[in-house]
Amino acid sequence: MEPRRKSSSSVGKVVLVMCGSFNPLTYTHLRVLEMARDLVNQTGLVVVEGLISPVHDGYQKQKNTLIAAKHRLTMIKYTLQEPIQSLKWVRLWDWEVSQETWSSTSDVLIQAGKEVRSRHGSGTKVMLVCGIDMVEKMTNPESWDPADVEEIISQYGLLVHLRHGYDPQGILARFPDTLRQYITPVYSTVKCEVSSTEVRELTRRGLSTRYLISDRSVGYIAKHRLYQHHGGSPRNSVVTVKAGSTGDWSELSDGEE
Repeated sequence: MEPRRKSSSSVGKVVLVMCGSFNPLTYTHLRVLEMARDLVNQTGLVVVEGLISPVHDGYQKQKNTLIAAKHRLTMIKYTLQEPIQSLKWVRLWDWEVSQETWSSTSDVLIQAGKEVRSRHGSGTKVMLVCGIDMVEKMTNPESWDPADVEEIISQYGLLVHLRHGYDPQGILARFPDTLRQYITPVYSTVKCEVSSTEVRELTRRGLSTRYLISDRSVGYIAKHRLYQHHGGSPRNSVVTVKAGSTGDWSELSDGEE
């Protein structure tokens, strides 16, 4: 994404959309949005809003650690209600989770485009913010419809947060040049690598998750006994996280789920 000069005419508006499980929402998710906003604003465009779009409960068929949307939505609301001035540009967008069934990411972005253009003007651009793990899955035709992938990347563009444990250059090389030009890496100015998976595992082990997620989310998880089991209820099972794992950060810093 090359920097652009601001013209005397109205500056182009951008709305960032982050799709995901948010199981639960972590401060890393919010930090990624902040870094993506900085990157876009430096090009001469202006990010006017960020939308957090939680996945539908129907996705649980593919991800058995997913808890019910009512819990995920509540914790997102709690986090965004914190008295932090910078969070006012980010809001929960519950269109996806309120549908009768699971929606594809392309359908989510189409609907987001309709809403933000009516809210911010017809020229407002929608961009998808995601992790390199999601981009890697896009290269697998058994996971993603290639036609959907082409439409998403070419029509909206990707702002891709780099996470340790992945080979960004190798993954991006799987896309043709015609699509790769619309994929922009988001490098962390400060390393941030806290995943929802780790939060769930810490919770299961009875360890503190404070300062990784909002205090109200910590209390909500405890009150409703979420993420307590490893293997029991399929909606609450978690993946074991290896303690003390390290990665090679070299030139490509970092990382969410």
